[in-house]
Amino acid sequence: VHYLEYLYWITRVFGADYPEVYKRALPDTLVWRDKLAYNEPLVELYFRHPSYQQYPVVGINWLQASDFCAWRTDRVNEQILIREGVLRVNPNQINEDNFNTEAYLAGQYEGLVKSDLMDLNPSSGANGSRKVRMEDGIFLPEYRLPTEAEWEYAASGGKHSKNYQYAGSNKADKVAWHPGNAKYRIHPVKRKKPNEIGIYGISGNGCEMCWDYSQEDTSSPGTKDPHGPKTGKYRCLRGGSWLYRNGLVYTKRVCNSFEDKPLQSASNVGFRVVRRMQSDTDS
Repeated sequence: VHYLEYLYWITRVFGADYPEVYKRALPDTLVWRDKLAYNEPLVELYFRHPSYQQYPVVGINWLQASDFCAWRTDRVNEQILIREGVLRVNPNQINEDNFNTEAYLAGQYEGLVKSDLMDLNPSSGANGSRKVRMEDGIFLPEYRLPTEAEWEYAASGGKHSKNYQYAGSNKADKVAWHPGNAKYRIHPVKRKKPNEIGIYGISGNGCEMCWDYSQEDTSSPGTKDPHGPKTGKYRCLRGGSWLYRNGLVYTKRVCNSFEDKPLQSASNVGFRVVRRMQSDTDS
């Protein structure tokens, strides 16, 4: 549903003058086409038909997922400014004249101002005002794809982890759609048991993109919240899926780690969005 809202917004803002922006964001439904199967109904209806609105978004690549994260960051922060009485609702945004968090903070976007913040700097005068700054604590940090370490921490149940073999259970069928029970098809979300912190489907149904470049070993003894390599050819995929024969593993690691090209899409690969908590600090 959120991705459909994203596409609607792109159509409304860029559709008239830049239709290629919309086309670039569309999922590739041809990922369902297979030489040994008749999947034309999925090619035509998956993602488009209302009956699939509660299914995972697949058929998009890493760059498309990252663009969605940036869009969500801007729409959430725009709504916050409206809620706080700083901006008015502007239904007429078009092309480059649309709210962008970075542009606003850099003083490059004005919007429909309702009431700027009071400027407490004495030199600004009695009625001085200013724009919202990041240090005001009003804006939320950016949404993005999780790092591989963040993904694994969340899949394992975080600080509430019970050291299950899979994300939420020692029995795969309770928490995941995998080749042994999926019957060669993808399934709606939230049909299996969540893990310890309420996350659904992280062990199966669809593999998930991570921010990191692929690496051989994610373990870094003594390192808190480790990050992957700064450069590379492939981005990391985590989790199991309805398709991979090795979509689940039978070790203490929650799920398998794969790798994928940033411009490659598939019928069994989706994504999950995260953001840093406002109270978090880098160490």
